[in-house]
Amino acid sequence: MLEFMKKNKLEVENKYLAFGREFLKILYLQNVQLEYPDVND
Repeated sequence: MLEFMKKNKLEVENKYLAFGREFLKILYLQNVQLEYPDVND
């Protein structure tokens, strides 16, 4: 049971880390667009 909880905790942490990276990327891209509104994709 403890091993299962450890594994589960790791997976949850990985999901949060991935979500955090995506969130930071979106914030970064929004900031870049605000600073350089003339630049198009």
